[in-house]
Amino acid sequence: MPSPAAVLSCVGLCLCLELAACSHLPGGPLPQQAGIEQVLDSRPAERAALWDRLSREANPSVALSLLRSLPGHPGHAPNAALGEIRRWLEGGALSRHERQLLQLRGLGLERELSLSAQLQEREQRLKSLIEIEQRLNERVP
Repeated sequence: MPSPAAVLSCVGLCLCLELAACSHLPGGPLPQQAGIEQVLDSRPAERAALWDRLSREANPSVALSLLRSLPGHPGHAPNAALGEIRRWLEGGALSRHERQLLQLRGLGLERELSLSAQLQEREQRLKSLIEIEQRLNERVP
């Protein structure tokens, strides 16, 4: 079972490989791709400034949805990001590279959210068991 960090690393690696394959094309990356590259290359400390800039744009972007899925800024909202990613994938106005990246990130987010829910459930079970044990210990003379 890969960790969320491993999934995100795979997503970044896939994007880098895709962009490297297109590096011979004239004109460089499209503005949308440049925004995606910035998001994927950003460190958590840089994401707040990137969030401020991208969230002010009039049109929502794939880069903004990806950024929303990553921690380290005030707009981090994995559930909202997953919904946005699903809407982007349903919309169909994506390049092949964007579609693949969003599919990978969507799968990673689904897994992260599932693991988070499982962790919360197990923590609650543990608290319940601790409470039961404490009550039983109080009854024993």
